[in-house]
This record gives sequence, C-alpha cells and structure tokens, in this order.
Amino acid sequence: MSQQSFKQMPQQPSCCCNNRFPFPCCNNCCDKPSCKKSCSCKDEIAQLLMLINSLQVSISDPTLSEIDFYSDGFTISPTTGNLLSINKNCDFTIAPADESNNITLVTEALKALQINSALEEPSLFTVLLGYLEALPPIVYSCKCKSECCDKCDKDLQAQLQNLAITESLVKINFNNAFVTGVVYRIDNCIAYLLDNLESPNSIYAIPICQIFSYQLQDL
Repeated sequence: MSQQSFKQMPQQPSCCCNNRFPFPCCNNCCDKPSCKKSCSCKDEIAQLLMLINSLQVSISDPTLSEIDFYSDGFTISPTTGNLLSINKNCDFTIAPADESNNITLVTEALKALQINSALEEPSLFTVLLGYLEALPPIVYSCKCKSECCDKCDKDLQAQLQNLAITESLVKINFNNAFVTGVVYRIDNCIAYLLDNLESPNSIYAIPICQIFSYQLQDL
C-alpha cells in the first residue's frame, strides 16, 4: 500500500478584533468572504469567555462567580451557572446552578452574559467591574484588520459609543431576549452595560455581532 505525503498548510491568523486572547476558532477566514461575519463573531465571543475565565481564577467559591447565560436553545430566561471550560473546537461548558448535568454549547450560540453582584467578596462582579473601570472610557475602534471586520458591526459600535458618552439608557435586543442598561464600556467588540451607573448591581456583556436592535429608553 503506497504512502501519501501531505503538505501541512500554514495556519492563518484568526479573523478577530484585538487578539488579546488568541483563540483561532476559524482558520483561513479572511480568505473566505462568506464566512468572515460568522468567524469573526465566533472569535469575539470566545475571547469574551476567555476573559471571564481568567478573571474567575481568583474566586474560590463558585457561588460568587455565577453567570446568567443568554444562549440559543434556552428559554427566554437565561440559564444560571458557572463557566467550566472553553474547548479548542469552539464550544464551552456550563455547570448549572441547579446542579443538573453540565451543558455544552457551541460558541456562536452565546448571545449575552449577565453578572450580578454578590453578598460576599471577592466576586466575579467586582473583579469584572474593576477590569472595566481600568479601561479607557472611549474606544474609537476595535483594532482589527479592515478586511476581517464587518462594517455593520463597526457602525453599530460607533453608535453605541456615542450613547456611552451621553450615558443613555438603552434596551438591547438579541434573538428572543433583551436587556436594558447604560452602555459603560466597549472593549474587544463587546458592549458592557450597567443596570445603574451610580450603584450597579448587574453587568451585561453583549457581543456587538449578536445585537439585533437597540432602542433608547427614558431615564
């Protein structure tokens, strides 16, 4: 039986914004216009999960790092639990707070995260809030290659950034659910909202690529 040799193709960089947490979910994405949008979105979500995973390392009590996951396949209400792992093949695993069996989801199914304040510290809420407070308040671009970014996402980011400057209350819709808050920071193509600027109790992390619509609300 003859043996065949295969030349290993060089791996292309992942087509995502500000590659702070390298997570090449998709290869050769930039060469395939049909997959730019979905591939870029998948990488942005993966980087958000990597950030959360790195922030919760210092929290020993899992009840203080619980997250509300808004995802495809769930009901309108989010599923509460802990982020267990993020796999190289672009899925992640949740340990539900009700102690039912773990749930594994494909990365692009995630629509938003909600992290709530806790009665004890340190908690994921305070660690993430501290991270956001250390970011510059205005980010003019998501620092990605122009050929690998979706123009509509860039335009939406600019609109949300203007709303952050004016501290406007916004209702953001994604899939079959929505959240309402004030746009606080935009980092790595993720919009972070607070339920209240003066005394926040919830942080919403929403990939811009997953936003369907937004609507200004009266304060």
